[in-house]
Order: sequence, then structure tokens, then C-alpha cells
Amino acid sequence: MAMGSGAFLVQTCRYLAGKLVEAWQQAEAEHPGQVVIAPEGTLSGARPDECPIPKDLDERLLVARQIVADRCLYGVDKNPLAVEMAKLSLWLVTLAKGRPFTFVDHALKWGDSLLGITRPEQIEFLKLNPEKEAVQLRTVSDRWKPFVQRAIAKRQELENFSVSDIADIQKKEQLNREAEAAIAMCGMWVIFWWQRHWRRRAKPLI
Repeated sequence: MAMGSGAFLVQTCRYLAGKLVEAWQQAEAEHPGQVVIAPEGTLSGARPDECPIPKDLDERLLVARQIVADRCLYGVDKNPLAVEMAKLSLWLVTLAKGRPFTFVDHALKWGDSLLGITRPEQIEFLKLNPEKEAVQLRTVSDRWKPFVQRAIAKRQELENFSVSDIADIQKKEQLNREAEAAIAMCGMWVIFWWQRHWRRRAKPLI
């Protein structure tokens, strides 16, 4: 489903943030007098990179919304203006004053929400159903498989840390650029694959 200007993403952010705050409160109740840290609600190990959960309820809710926006929300829309509006909507709901407008660039994308791939094997073998269709020679797929693996690794690294300062934001942006570069290397093959797939299924006009 297309995300539009992000109205349902904003509501999802609010809902999940509320549930995250409830989970933190439960963790605190189970460990009275101990410091609980975000985002997992685990006990503090007195490390410098930890993010203690704020005591103020409003501030706590904002931190929860920022974590949800960073790590849990994704969207695609064919209208590039809608994508930018969705970014603005999440930026406002998280009150991310110290963050650039692009802090969700990795998650909100311009594209078609109905057409696309769902598994890396589809790129690797240029087949919609690689487990059912005859696949090409492994030596051919090995040419672009490293780019797919690199993109996956960069995305996983990008999403496995929380943003707490400008250095984290810069690291996140760099990882996103590296992932996008790897994906771009596969782009020509994806276009070729889709054209071949739909050409086979197209019915002649006459």
C-alpha cells in the first residue's frame, strides 16, 4: 500500500511509541531503583553510549517516537512530493529539532508499492519464482550477487543502532549512501528482469 503523505505512518508512530513507553514502565517496575536504558528497556551497564530513559513522561514519549521512526517505519509512494511530505510529517511528530530533515531517508522511498521484488534471490536469478522456474547459470548470477549482499549488509548495519547525536546521524547517512550505491549496481539487471517478465505475459493488441 502506498504511504501517501504519511498520515497512517504518523498514527503508527504514535501507537507504537505508546506501547514502547508501557514496556519501559514495566521494565522499571520489575527492577525498582535501577537505571533502564532505551530502546530495549534493558538494565544499564554504565557504558558511555547508553541512552537512559528520561523520567519526564513527555520527554520519554518523544524519545520513544524517535526510536520508532528510526527503526520501525517504512513506506513507498510513486509521488515524490508525497514522500517529502511524509518525511516532514514524521519529523514534526518526533519533534526532531536537532536532526536533519533527511533522518528517515533510508526508510521512506520514491517508487511503486505494487511492483517490485520481495527476495534477494529474485535479483540473483532474474526470476519471479526462482524456486519454481529454471534458473540461469550460477556463473552469471555471481556477477551481481556481491552487490546484493553488500546492500543487505549495509542496511542491516544501518538499522542496528540508535541515533543519539549528530555523529550517529552522519554515520547513518553514510551507510545509506553505501547501500544505495550497491543497489544501483543491481538496477540495470532488475529493469531488464521486469521488462522480460512482463513482455512474456503481454497480450498482442491484434
